[in-house]
Amino acid sequence: MRKICLLVVLASSIVAPAADRTPAPLSPDDAVKAMVLPEGFKATLVACEPDIVQPVAYCFDDRGRLFVAEAYNYGFWQPHGKDRIVILEDTDGDGRFETRKVFYDGLNYVTGIEVGFGGVYVMSPPNLLFIPDRDGDDKPDSKPEVLFDGFGHKESRHNMANGFTWGPDGWLYGGHGRTTPSDVGRPGTPANQRIHCDGGVYRIHPTRLVFETFADGTTNPWGVDFDDFGQCFVSNCVNPHLFHMIQGGHYEPWRNRVSSMYAYDRLPTCADHRHYPPGKPNAMRGATPETLALWQHLRFRLVRHR
Repeated sequence: MRKICLLVVLASSIVAPAADRTPAPLSPDDAVKAMVLPEGFKATLVACEPDIVQPVAYCFDDRGRLFVAEAYNYGFWQPHGKDRIVILEDTDGDGRFETRKVFYDGLNYVTGIEVGFGGVYVMSPPNLLFIPDRDGDDKPDSKPEVLFDGFGHKESRHNMANGFTWGPDGWLYGGHGRTTPSDVGRPGTPANQRIHCDGGVYRIHPTRLVFETFADGTTNPWGVDFDDFGQCFVSNCVNPHLFHMIQGGHYEPWRNRVSSMYAYDRLPTCADHRHYPPGKPNAMRGATPETLALWQHLRFRLVRHR
């Protein structure tokens, strides 16, 4: 079977100050050349800065165009922001996207995007939005429609609701982080009728507008997908990398979730490794001198450009 790996590579032209020993970022082409890939995989550059900036999620429409959510506001939630959605198109079929247009601008904190049913679904906590474009002219028909609200955003910058992936059952799936709990419902739903969600996988029905918790657990899942047999998998950004999600399942770690308090057992990861740095088996976040230096450099740039 032929393996295809699509990678969107970004690089910055800003060079670190002389006192900062963090290596300067590679150019987009050099970054692709430096990648180490499994046998049978090939990486090619399809888009880079300045055509896309701060991409947090992307998806394809039925014309093969790439919809990219740009998270300019990442790290600093605010009620009104400057996140946006751009459309890239490869008009000559060479694998590079030549044309770019802004579909929507002014979103507050985008963490997920998907196309379908005559518009674009956007996760922008505290809201799950639908931006209609039923005539397909790449211009929103109206302001975003709030399909669901109540998604948490105050407790964490990134451990929160995100998305999306179409499931084989026609539902729209997304991940939800542990440390930013949500109480989800249609706009105007009373508090006692809302659905509490504090980690795992959720889904919505696109026409009946039903919200459900699909599976409970993990810590910070970003990335939901299905295999050829319809089985659900998520990538987890903390602790173990990978979980095989079963509807109604309760997964490690528990983290005192009330929803899993009486579960018979909590399902473990299906991965055989964790992202611990060499020689530090008790560390979880790759806290090596190199990664810490890189974080300090990126933090300096975020504050400077805020």
